[in-house]
Amino acid sequence: MLLKLAIATTASLLSFAALADASPASTPAAPPAVSAFYRHPEHCAYMAGPPENDSPEFIARFEADIQAAVAALRARTPSLSLTGALFHLKAGCDRALARAK
Repeated sequence: MLLKLAIATTASLLSFAALADASPASTPAAPPAVSAFYRHPEHCAYMAGPPENDSPEFIARFEADIQAAVAALRARTPSLSLTGALFHLKAGCDRALARAK
C-alpha cells in the first residue's frame, strides 16, 4: 500500500507534476510499459482520484502496470526517483484525461 500512498501524495502535489514532466516534443518515445499504462483509461482516472469501490482485481492490475511503467522510466533514466517517475506518469495521465474531455 506504500505505492497507493505515493500515488495519493503525487495527486496532491499536482502543481509540481508539470515540472517533472518534459514536453512530448523533447522526450524520446515512451517505453512500451509506459504506453501500455496509458492505454488503460481507468489507470489515469485512478491516478486523478482513486474511487472508493476499487476492486482487488483492478488494484492488482494497476499496481503491476504502474510498477512496470515506473521500472521502465527509471531504466531509461537511472537518476529518476520513484517520485519523479510517478510525477511523469501523472502528468501524462493529466494530458490523456484532458484530451478525452
